[in-house]
Amino acid sequence: MEELKNTSPNEKNESKKESSKKSSPAKEKKGLGAKIAESRAEAKKIIWPNRETVRKNTITVICTSLIIGAIIFGMDTVYTTVLNLVIGLMA
Repeated sequence: MEELKNTSPNEKNESKKESSKKSSPAKEKKGLGAKIAESRAEAKKIIWPNRETVRKNTITVICTSLIIGAIIFGMDTVYTTVLNLVIGLMA
């Protein structure tokens, strides 16, 4: 039968730390050219939305902004009217 290797979480974390320590000097030795190539490779991973998605999202943002603006305007109007009535009754 196979022997099961029991390791505690601390032992696993220590082994990860040791492996990361070993690889970190290699990362430090990278030159500027390697870093630029790495960033270009990451930039290629970007997926830009198509025209239809941008149009739908723009319409959604504009409609949501108008609705929230109308709600805030209505609340402001109601609060101003009520406050003016209360001040008018006190004066």
